[in-house]
Amino acid sequence: MADKQNPLAVKLTHVNSPDTPEPASDDVSVAFFGMKTPHDVSDLLGVEHAQLKAALYWRHRTNYRVFELSKRRGGTRVICAPTGVLRLIQTRLSHILQDVYQPKPCVHGFRRGRSIVTNARQHVGRRYVLNVDLKDFFPSVNFGRVRGMFMAQPYSLPPKVATVLAQICCYKNELPQGAPTSPVVSNMICARMDSELQRLARRHKCSYSRYADDLTFSTTIRQFPSALAIARQGWSGPSLIIGNALGGIIESNGFTLNEAKQRLMLHDCHQEVTGLTVNKYPNPKRAYVRQVRGMLNAWEKYDLPFAEREFREKCDGRQRSPDRKSVSFASVVRGKLEFLAMVKGPNDPVYLALRRRLHALDQSLIGPVPSTTAMGWISRYYQKYRDLVHMVEIHMPTDEVRSGTAFVLDRARLATARHNLAGATKVIISPPWPDNTPVPEWSSHPNEKIDLALLPLGDLLLSSVAQFPIRTERLEEGEDVVAIAWASVAQRQPTKPGVYPGVVESIWPTYSGEIEMIQVSIQFGGGMSGAPVIDKEGRLAGVVIENTFTEKAEEGVPVRQYYNILPTKYLLEMVGESVT
Repeated sequence: MADKQNPLAVKLTHVNSPDTPEPASDDVSVAFFGMKTPHDVSDLLGVEHAQLKAALYWRHRTNYRVFELSKRRGGTRVICAPTGVLRLIQTRLSHILQDVYQPKPCVHGFRRGRSIVTNARQHVGRRYVLNVDLKDFFPSVNFGRVRGMFMAQPYSLPPKVATVLAQICCYKNELPQGAPTSPVVSNMICARMDSELQRLARRHKCSYSRYADDLTFSTTIRQFPSALAIARQGWSGPSLIIGNALGGIIESNGFTLNEAKQRLMLHDCHQEVTGLTVNKYPNPKRAYVRQVRGMLNAWEKYDLPFAEREFREKCDGRQRSPDRKSVSFASVVRGKLEFLAMVKGPNDPVYLALRRRLHALDQSLIGPVPSTTAMGWISRYYQKYRDLVHMVEIHMPTDEVRSGTAFVLDRARLATARHNLAGATKVIISPPWPDNTPVPEWSSHPNEKIDLALLPLGDLLLSSVAQFPIRTERLEEGEDVVAIAWASVAQRQPTKPGVYPGVVESIWPTYSGEIEMIQVSIQFGGGMSGAPVIDKEGRLAGVVIENTFTEKAEEGVPVRQYYNILPTKYLLEMVGESVT
């Protein structure tokens, strides 16, 4: 085995098991960029070098299971799914690459914290929306491109190391659709194209985003830029002429446009981005909501076995991989409802009505709807507490600007999430810190897995002397809670933090048993990390942390994301159980 003293080898062992925490990003980055030989690749992945060679060379032909799935609009898609040791190796490498890769702001597919909703949100309420699709996205990326990408900046790995990494990622000279590494590698390959398309969009006063092979441009100007597309003969398909500038960038980056999947949509017609309507706000299609209602109606009117049988016969025509079992009807309903919440928001009346019905049918599937009195009791505290909650503007070395939330812990310190500050070149707290204030010497919890940090105020005293009373006892399931947070630019109110009510769904330890998490029904979005969560007594009960917990659902079931907070006991540990 790899050296047991190697921290990465220890952390990455059995990464396909839910019992293993993800490795620290800083450790992964140092080890990844420090690789010099193929043996270093083995050490990074935590496997014997002989085992890696066997997976890549001796048993390569038998390490993939190849099968076809029918596409929704006709045709088939070839799936090449790795098996055995190779799948484990690719899963480990995928985790590492996701820590090393610095995605552009325009990238929303295969990226932590992004989704089809964040992608669609960029294009809401525009005069024009252009969708184009890349043909044969994964197969277009061959072994040479992957190897060259690892050798080029910003990775600059030695040729032998790049060769081994490309061999892990490729099958029959292309990125296999079905491999754990293919999504993140495809994003890394597209980095140059994303930069060029961002500049093109900016030059023509457009917004640009990419979700996998789906490229979207939108604008509010009166005439759509001819550099992007011209609607001389029609608004979709081959009749729509893609501009030379756009087509040239795509072709120069080794991709081909799918002429059958290109559309220019006007504001007075149906506008759609990654399957969501974007005319006024991101919204699922009406047929989707009708289907969820129909599934609940069948369950309520008859019984679960009848509803499941009807669903299998009439609706569930999806092909699945040979080794996947059929998904239960109840899981499908729950998954569809959670997807509805992700798109429409957890406080949407349509979602809440459907959630009540599902909870009445099976309380083990989904928690209760938050109390209708939540906004009543929070109004007693909001005017007092909103001035204690501040927006954090985080500037990264890549020129990306992110946002988070911080709150007054006492007269000397602000509290926030640790990942908000990690790697920042400049941090602006608004208010009270001015734009030219250097990054402060912040402190974090001794346990790096606990996502908390403290910012010293120094001479920048707050005008408010109020602070949150702190709850020391643990929250209980079913309790009402409210987060007060500055959501990201696309969501937040312009002059004050927002209020996000919910209920405690469960309290659970991490798989390693080291950290206690509190799962809540509040759907956290960008910018809300580090926000305070208070209980009905107005006491600080927890802190919003980065959401990286996604349910491993069966194919065809929309995945559910679990939103968690850390209890205040970890804050008390950081300050010695005394808040001044």
